[in-house]
Amino acid sequence: MGRKAIVVCLDGCAPEYIQKSDVPNIRNLCKHGYLVENGHSIIPTVTNVNNVSIITGVYPEEHGITTNFHYDRSSGEEIYMESPDFIMTKTIFQMATKQKLKSVLLTSKDKLCALLSRGAQLAFSAESPPEWIVRKIGSPPHIYSIEVNAWLFKAAQATIKEWNPDLLYLTTTDYAMHKHRPEDSESKKSMQMIDQCIGNLAKSFGDAEETLLCITADHGMSDKNRAVNLEVILLEVGIKSKVLPTVKDRYMLHHSGLGGSAYVYLEDQENVEKAADLILNTEGVEEVLDRGEALKRYHLYYDRIGDLLVFGEKDYVFGYIKDHDFLDVHIRSHGSLYEQRVPIIVYGGSLKENITENRELANIVIEHLFLKDRAGGND
Repeated sequence: MGRKAIVVCLDGCAPEYIQKSDVPNIRNLCKHGYLVENGHSIIPTVTNVNNVSIITGVYPEEHGITTNFHYDRSSGEEIYMESPDFIMTKTIFQMATKQKLKSVLLTSKDKLCALLSRGAQLAFSAESPPEWIVRKIGSPPHIYSIEVNAWLFKAAQATIKEWNPDLLYLTTTDYAMHKHRPEDSESKKSMQMIDQCIGNLAKSFGDAEETLLCITADHGMSDKNRAVNLEVILLEVGIKSKVLPTVKDRYMLHHSGLGGSAYVYLEDQENVEKAADLILNTEGVEEVLDRGEALKRYHLYYDRIGDLLVFGEKDYVFGYIKDHDFLDVHIRSHGSLYEQRVPIIVYGGSLKENITENRELANIVIEHLFLKDRAGGND
């Protein structure tokens, strides 16, 4: 059968979702494998940044993805970071292809299928499934549902039978986590469903010594009760800006475009110090970093961040709220430092050193499948 590798990214799965649910299959993998209960995701704690980190093994300073939604200051365009052209280094799919190994990417969302797919021989999402998979397992539930994740795992098993890939990467949707806390009955139902799916998936590849199964998350999730419109607050003292929450993407029902961190682009960059002081003393703001410090501390790519990087306190979010500087809200979101904790589970293969960050799973896959070095860009 040969060596195989499966990587599962449970979107939005903070450790508490596993801890507070009945998940015997996941617990069995933890018992017989390697577990980091409180691993770290990459900052900002948003989907695109972390999925790309997981499939490249490097920080944003090398792969180039710094947010879900990018502002191009030179053109004035606001761009969804969904094109693989944004990724500046090789992915595990490209490395596998170079070694003549077969790789498959399965995602819940179209945006991730587009962003991550370069190098994969087969890639599809639950939003836009190919006809052959629909004929085999039926049409997927709506993307804004808990059940869509179960369909995705079922699609993975059908794909394994049909394609026999050497590498499979599956990433779910965090709709359930945005809507429900870990202790809620709907969350437990969702996790039990995922646990059963992971148990079935683990059996699909058989021999644990030849098969590597890695499970992690891209970020956690927190209750948010107060929204802050930094553009309005800055404009009140005459500072024009564009503020982009790092969580912003096409899936607004998840988070309403409100996230726990934001990039601030100033019209007049001579106002950086004044703006930073004002923002730091604003309700709900935990930390403000200028561009240089943000690059240094969080390994970000210099050309795709704002003049300032702002992090909120745990129950605060940033974004556009019409005609308000502050507004009470009741949502669950991410992007801040408080959603950095994620589980990391490695089962099978041979792990020779401790890991602490989700991005390090790429290096384990590279070693397990004997992939060549990532040097040489993203061609």
